[in-house]
Amino acid sequence: MCDKNNSVNKNKNLTNNTNTNMRHDQISFKLLSNRNNMSDFLKMALKDQSFYYDLDYNEIFFKSETSIDKNLRKLLADVVCSIKLNSDKSSRVNVIVENKSNNDKYSKFKVLYYMMNWWKKDYDDNKPLTPIVPIILYNGKRVINLVNSIKKLVNKIFCGKFDKFIPEYDYIFIDLNEIPDSCFVGNIEFIIGMRVLKHANGNLGKAFESIMDTIEDYLVNNTLTKHNIDFLVDIVTYISRSPKINKSHIDRLVSIINNSSLEEKVMSLVMEWLEEGRQEGIKEGMEKGMEKGMEKGMEKGLLSVAKNLKNGSDMTIEQISRMTGLSEKEIEEL
Repeated sequence: MCDKNNSVNKNKNLTNNTNTNMRHDQISFKLLSNRNNMSDFLKMALKDQSFYYDLDYNEIFFKSETSIDKNLRKLLADVVCSIKLNSDKSSRVNVIVENKSNNDKYSKFKVLYYMMNWWKKDYDDNKPLTPIVPIILYNGKRVINLVNSIKKLVNKIFCGKFDKFIPEYDYIFIDLNEIPDSCFVGNIEFIIGMRVLKHANGNLGKAFESIMDTIEDYLVNNTLTKHNIDFLVDIVTYISRSPKINKSHIDRLVSIINNSSLEEKVMSLVMEWLEEGRQEGIKEGMEKGMEKGMEKGMEKGLLSVAKNLKNGSDMTIEQISRMTGLSEKEIEEL
């Protein structure tokens, strides 16, 4: 059942997972920056809100670079958009989606900062402030407490005497771990993306075959556009870099890609190099027996991947950066 307790709620639980190679924020940004995907996401995220039926989910607009404070654009990990009202098409509600896969006690404060920057734009334009719905999307693993009150961030020496002067606000918290896969409904990209995000830090190995079946069906039954191909490249790359993926999983990925209309030779090489780089990194990290050794080994493996791509494929520096997570400068220096 996709009820309130199993899907979207304000339960303030988070995890502590610091696997920087996963780049959850990048994949969630790419997923939710598509209007159709964002529409499906908001229908899921807002379904228990009193204003759910007041919004037109076909009228979603992403904020352009000129409409948001420069500092805000640098800080936002994920997506900011506005959605029109059914009753008044000239009025909009703004939405901020912040993806978290680890513990950040300042999450609520950061979102407030984003909101204030957005309202500053209204203030500077001498317009009424627009309502903002903040959403924290969590896809971590181990559950711990998220600081749910800005008051709790204040030095305890003040003993709560100044609490009434500290601003508070509500937000929607979505823990993907609490949402059954069957509750991800809508277009196929949204379903695939949400399921991959959900299982990436936990049971991706167990959910892998089901996800691959969905991707394979997607490839067979759709005429792929450039957008479709870019989406699948991102998803496949994201999956391949998960520590939960083994050699048999990689083989299945390569098999699906080689039987599709994707760039077969380049993509199969990418998968092979990503696996070799990942295993090299893991091996070196285990030999050193310490976290820094693991990180250094993984970095070495990714540099090897990037070098192979740079010298052995037609991919651009930008594309290689997207595939490996390395900066364009690092790749250019290889």
